[in-house]
Amino acid sequence: MTSQLIQNYTEFGTREWQGTRYIYAAHAESAERQKALGLAIGRDDYLTGIDGAVHVDRWVAVVGSFAHLTQLLAMDPREIYFVDLNRLQLNYFSAILALIQGSDSRSKFLGALFARPLDFLQNKASLALHIQDPFQADENLLAAYAFHTAPPNEDVFVKSFLQIAVDAGREAACTYSLVFHVFLANSLDVPSERPPCICDKVELRGGCNVQDPMNPRPNPEHMYSVCNFQVGQGWLATDGTYRTVRERLRRAHIKLFHKDFLQGLSNLVEAHHRTVVYASNVFTIGDGGMDYGNDWVPEMLRELHWKVLWGGGHVHMSCYESDKYCKEVYNGNNDDARMHKKHVSALAAVSIAVAEFSEFWDVTSQTPYGFSEFDTGQMEAIVGDEYRTHDVPIKHRHNTGYLEFVTFARERPQELMKATCLIHALLGSDVAFGTFLEVLAASLYACARTVLLEHNKESLDFILPADVDPAEQTWRNENWRSATELIHLLKGACHSKRLLSIDRAVPLSMTSVQCAAGLKDGCRNVAVVVDRTFWDLVPPPGRAEYFELNDYLQALSN
Repeated sequence: MTSQLIQNYTEFGTREWQGTRYIYAAHAESAERQKALGLAIGRDDYLTGIDGAVHVDRWVAVVGSFAHLTQLLAMDPREIYFVDLNRLQLNYFSAILALIQGSDSRSKFLGALFARPLDFLQNKASLALHIQDPFQADENLLAAYAFHTAPPNEDVFVKSFLQIAVDAGREAACTYSLVFHVFLANSLDVPSERPPCICDKVELRGGCNVQDPMNPRPNPEHMYSVCNFQVGQGWLATDGTYRTVRERLRRAHIKLFHKDFLQGLSNLVEAHHRTVVYASNVFTIGDGGMDYGNDWVPEMLRELHWKVLWGGGHVHMSCYESDKYCKEVYNGNNDDARMHKKHVSALAAVSIAVAEFSEFWDVTSQTPYGFSEFDTGQMEAIVGDEYRTHDVPIKHRHNTGYLEFVTFARERPQELMKATCLIHALLGSDVAFGTFLEVLAASLYACARTVLLEHNKESLDFILPADVDPAEQTWRNENWRSATELIHLLKGACHSKRLLSIDRAVPLSMTSVQCAAGLKDGCRNVAVVVDRTFWDLVPPPGRAEYFELNDYLQALSN
């Protein structure tokens, strides 16, 4: 986390919340629902990386009551964008993040937040005195009750206030002070002089509910809202779950945005990223109480879908209350969208890889073939009954057959020393594995950048159901390799000096690995980039380096 978590942007919305009446002082969402949303993230095959783990580039979430931190138990995003139109809520959440950053255990975090000495939470010897009802004699409940009803400690509060001021800024610290004195400093009783709030009172444990303190049968005129921190559930279930979430927050690059979530959503999602979006209940009630049941919402989500489709990314969108709109943007996971996605995703991955050089050699099993979109400057897709085109950078593309390329590249011509060479799905096109290695060695020997694009045999696209005869899948051959095997092969080429005892530096460096989505998961194809870091002033005689690379790759694959 950075020392200054608040980052202000131009507001898209026009209504800003005022006062503590409209602030979530604690969780107001079910821990079980948040756990279920986390499980759904883990089951999304489009988020699964080469290693089988969930890989998320960015998590975009409405701040709300911050119960969604439980979802971090299911993912470890590189970037986190928290968004809310309620400036007070954003400041308070910034304070929460600062206290998490400064507290290495769950009890220390709660002690800092509520400004209570930890011994009230840890000493359970005489807690039965606080609650006479035997039904409530559970020591954890008693500890929570004793902790919450204990008077705040001014020294602890000042320490927390100063920590927030340093890590999140004065505005966040002042907001914390306001929320603390209105909600957290009080006992469990609801102040009679306060008007109804989102959180009429705050508890440490239990479930989120609405209660009637005077009547077991709820009466709408005598109900009040209970928010709590659900200690023992979700991200505060144990010290282990708390530390996992804390560490993932610490590793991530975090930004907080003061803006309308839906109207700013498209700008928060990168087209080529794997993004998880938590929309909370904004599709149901909208930010600031505005009605989002308008025609522009489906249109906005449709445009977001197309943006991500063109970029080869993926959006996993989850909602707390309604899945109606979430399903509409769920990456276009219908048959029509998937059929185009497998090609467009591969094209998007290659487009990033070949961006550095104006020329590239598209090495294919036959000609003409390959990514002709770089010749025309457009790619196309049809989803449902909608046809669209999208601009791509025009490149000087040389479409070359693989045998012709080997003969050409072994001479290390000047034009290849300033170009990208794309080895384009040769194994997927039935080229023999030994020949494929010759082509790969020639590219590594002669080209400034080598991009290997190949099928990943472990993709769900290529794994047969148990009841299907493998003989029916005639287009798959024994030469195919998994993404892991291909990466291992190229890593070996980048370290061949140690293995072959070549008395010189190895001028190869693997610079990126990117999966391209397919019909069923996020890694139908893999694009591996290897860069030439330098050229020998005096090249080894007789194309020695090419033969060394070829021999090594052949040996490594056996």
